[in-house]
Amino acid sequence: MITEMESMGEQVQLPYCKKQRFLAKGISLHGLRVTAAIAIALWVVDRRFSTLLAGDSGGVPLLTALSWIAPTLLMFITVEELRLAENKVRYVMRLLVCAVLCGLVVLGTNLFFDSRFGAYWPANFLYDLFYAAVLGLALWNEISGKEKFIHLAMLFAVVVIVALWQRALEMLHPKLYAGVRMFRADSVTNFLWNSVFPTAHRTEYQGAFIILGALWYVFGSRKTRLWALTAYALSGFLVSSFQFVQNDWAHWLGYTLPMGILGNRIEDARQVCALLAVPFLLLYYKHNENAEISERSLPHSAPLLQTALPVASCCVYAFKRLAEIWGWI
Repeated sequence: MITEMESMGEQVQLPYCKKQRFLAKGISLHGLRVTAAIAIALWVVDRRFSTLLAGDSGGVPLLTALSWIAPTLLMFITVEELRLAENKVRYVMRLLVCAVLCGLVVLGTNLFFDSRFGAYWPANFLYDLFYAAVLGLALWNEISGKEKFIHLAMLFAVVVIVALWQRALEMLHPKLYAGVRMFRADSVTNFLWNSVFPTAHRTEYQGAFIILGALWYVFGSRKTRLWALTAYALSGFLVSSFQFVQNDWAHWLGYTLPMGILGNRIEDARQVCALLAVPFLLLYYKHNENAEISERSLPHSAPLLQTALPVASCCVYAFKRLAEIWGWI
């Protein structure tokens, strides 16, 4: 009888123990992917339906803040996936291909609608992920030998290609703009400037976000990564505090120089909303050896998740414009 009661007691406690073990583990990489997908949906709703939810006066502050979880988690997922990837160069090239494909989707949408509604450029931070991955691999201390040389060569090649491409566009831009019909010129030139090897100042989140991603590659410690995220989120307030300093040297060191390195978007301080991703990063647990092997066999999802953001935005935009043309709204 005692044995049966002990057995029943063990059976009663079993679900609680499973729950305890789940809470102790936290969120897996797959869980972060699901969370990022939900954040992307919030992003699309905030960008495309904010005027319907809040009127013409502005967007929905809560949705805007929550949508900032998406780029932060996608950068973190990219870092972890690249660390697990057996062929890291192939993974980086996949980021590049997805970035160009997203630009082509946006270009096609604009070529169809810009003559009547003007150009539309949804958020696409795949180049932020791409540049952070290239810089992070070149600085990653755990890589040595032949791979280190390949990653340094890749970084050098990207810097040279970006410089040459931007210089070529500066020279050809007047002829290119004059050669395209006026209502399509903005769409074509914006695609070439922003969707094909843009500079760090033309990416979605610019230099500060790229540096954050590179630091996450270099440092695997959870505490160091959270400190880096906090510094990124609060850097805008520090830079803005030097904007009206009278001393020329203090203004240059505290405002002009950081703006040149981190990008001018750092000044708006909206990246402070990235701190909303901290609970998810705290709950994230690193896989053991067997889990890492199983992760390598899965398709890497960060490029696909990010590709879904501009594609979904373009689809919603196209549906709304077609509805206006057909008189539905």
